[in-house]
Amino acid sequence: MNEINKPKILYKYMTAETGFKVLQNQTIRFSNPKCFNDPYDSDMPFTIKNYKNLDNDYFIKLIDNISNNKHVQQKLQEGFDLNVAKDILTREPINKNSIDYIKDILKPFKEKMRVLCLSQNNDNLLMWSHYCFNHTGIVIGLNDYFDFFKNAVPVPYSRNVPEIDGVLLDDLTLDTKEAMEEFRRLLQTKSIDWKYESEWRCTFDVEKRLEFINKFPEFKFQYPKVFNELKNQEDFIHAPFPIESIDSVYLGAKMNILDELRLIYLVRNKYPKSKIFKTELSQTEFKIEFFEITT
Repeated sequence: MNEINKPKILYKYMTAETGFKVLQNQTIRFSNPKCFNDPYDSDMPFTIKNYKNLDNDYFIKLIDNISNNKHVQQKLQEGFDLNVAKDILTREPINKNSIDYIKDILKPFKEKMRVLCLSQNNDNLLMWSHYCFNHTGIVIGLNDYFDFFKNAVPVPYSRNVPEIDGVLLDDLTLDTKEAMEEFRRLLQTKSIDWKYESEWRCTFDVEKRLEFINKFPEFKFQYPKVFNELKNQEDFIHAPFPIESIDSVYLGAKMNILDELRLIYLVRNKYPKSKIFKTELSQTEFKIEFFEITT
């Protein structure tokens, strides 16, 4: 989907207690996909249109490509000698399943990836029931002040597992748009059963984020908890966001009055420019209606 089609606001559904912590601490949780409720998120099967087994010639060609790519060489483990590897390949026969090989390539990406799942809709009855504890929780609207918002991508939905051309086999460094597209499809495609979520995902690589943060020593002192989460590559990373990121807050139709009052008080004082809405269940249609709280 084109950048121009990205919604101006993306929404996060959550319980009242989680919402209070997010707004109070000014951090939001990115998760390891293996922790999600969709079992395919951490181990998605796929097919290759022009399937082939990978033999010695393929890996010799791969080594030649790596030899000409300084960026990849820098990422190789110290002591890894490409010439030795190439010499071994000329003497020992190899016959590797291309699907298994791509899975092996994707595995470290999955392990280092942390994801924030958002929706382009704030009024889905099912999501209010599932993620907001039966309409007692809240939905938070995030705008593009949120740094990760700029790289959010829509989740593709499908009845079948992804079928790829196998461009990744010839471009493991993701230098081409086609290889990056295959990479995203393999990591982000979800079953059509989840289409009602209208999901967009913000992602980051734990190691790359840590490298970036290490350039700013003040971050370690300002956000020691987040820094330690990144350093330890924990499953849950609580990323900070600026106050201006919170566009709006929607209070569930069945939220108890105490949660409602403390959330209104918190938003009014900490996020004075954010709008607050109370949700109600329509009496004429199966839908949610919003009424802004202005006092």
